[in-house]
Order: sequence, then C-alpha cells, then structure tokens
Amino acid sequence: WNTNTGETNDGVELGSGFNEIAASVTASKSQDPLVFVGGLSYSHAFEDDGIRPGDAFGFSLGTVLAASPETSLQFFLDNAFFMDTKVDGRDVPGSDEVVAVFTIGASSILSSRVFADVELGIGLTEAAPDYTIRVAFPIQFDLPIR
Repeated sequence: WNTNTGETNDGVELGSGFNEIAASVTASKSQDPLVFVGGLSYSHAFEDDGIRPGDAFGFSLGTVLAASPETSLQFFLDNAFFMDTKVDGRDVPGSDEVVAVFTIGASSILSSRVFADVELGIGLTEAAPDYTIRVAFPIQFDLPIR
C-alpha cells in the first residue's frame, strides 16, 4: 500500500499523490551456476479529485550467474505496461505507455560485512529512461538488542 503523501513543492510532485495498492510475485529456479528469476506485478491507483492514474502490469525475466563464490553477474529484462489515466471518467489520450529496461549488473562480497552491487540499465522503449546506474553497498551492523 502506498499512501497519497505526495506534496507539490514549487510545482514539483514529491510523491505519487494517490493511494495505491500493489502486488507482486517472484519465482526462481537454480541450475548451478545459474539462477533463473521471473516475476509478475500489478498496481492500482485509486481516484482522487476526479483523476485516476491507469493500472500498471509488469513482468521481469532474468538470470544470475555465479562467476565465483564471492561474485555474481545479473542480466534482467523488466517491462511495465501503464494503462490510460482517466480524468472525470474519460481516458486521457496518449497517457498509456510501455517501459522496458534491460539491466546488466554485478555483485560481490567485499568483506564479511560489506557487499557491493552495481547495475546499468538501458532503456528499450521511448517511455523508459535512456540509461540508469545504481550502486549500492549494503553493510551489516551488529546492534545489541535488549
């Protein structure tokens, strides 16, 4: 559930501004050294002030290759289909879109507590960003819990 917490700040939306509900399911199958991954998703935004963004359907297909015990390579195709937005019950022409991105990535264990994950996304459709880069360094902390 995503709440309608978006605000406008100097004309820039800082959230979706709509209540939304979303669901997804992911399945994986390993065949060493590969893991095949597939997923389906759906989201529905609720009408607010006469405006209702279109539902979104998506799927993802990919594989992860264990290149070594510490490092893996990832290849994914992500697709999302956005239906027309409606204003006062009427479709807004041209508001539907397809977003497809091909992602190539690598992950590696740097130490017993630090992991590195790098991804490059390449947009395959007009509505997708041309390129995306994501770099993450998840760190494990041991916190005393009382």
